[in-house]
Amino acid sequence: MSNYKRNNNKTKGGFFIHVNDTDVHELNITRARGRTSVDCCMCSLSFMKMPQSQVDRLFLKYGHSGMSEDRIRDLFKDEYNHYDFDFSPIPLNNIDYSGTSSIIQAVFNLIPPVHMAFGGIKRRDNTKHCIVFAKDSDGELYVFDTQIGRGYKGITQIMNNFIIRENITEIFILQSRNKSDGTPYIGESASGEHHMELN
Repeated sequence: MSNYKRNNNKTKGGFFIHVNDTDVHELNITRARGRTSVDCCMCSLSFMKMPQSQVDRLFLKYGHSGMSEDRIRDLFKDEYNHYDFDFSPIPLNNIDYSGTSSIIQAVFNLIPPVHMAFGGIKRRDNTKHCIVFAKDSDGELYVFDTQIGRGYKGITQIMNNFIIRENITEIFILQSRNKSDGTPYIGESASGEHHMELN
């Protein structure tokens, strides 16, 4: 994960990685798709431009067991020891369509344009799953379920084809806070050529 470089822009919340519009506009994901039923976190990190060699090492360690929230926090804390990391669950259960849509929009309001954020969901059956939130230069919203190679564009598609269809009761976004000034991590890949190959 050391191939992420710090960007000193100021914003609130999250752990954000800079992307280009071309990284998010194609919704059919190929390279980051899963190899096992529990490697969704590694797929998401690959999509967020983690070098493939590091993704492969994580897969060898967690590809058949999955990564818990504690493991994910520890992974980021070890790499970015000047930051605190946490997941804050945002409940969606027993909230009507309009209220849920407003909550999803509020989560995306944390994300700067042309950036991605690492997150997750909890379904009604209590299973959890890593995903990626993103926003393009026009402020359009995207959710990527990278393990199955699928993206969702715009609040209506995210709500109807993802939140409702997947019976999602909670969403998570990885929060980062600089221990000195409280600002979140905003970075970019150190290698410009390391990005998702989309078609």
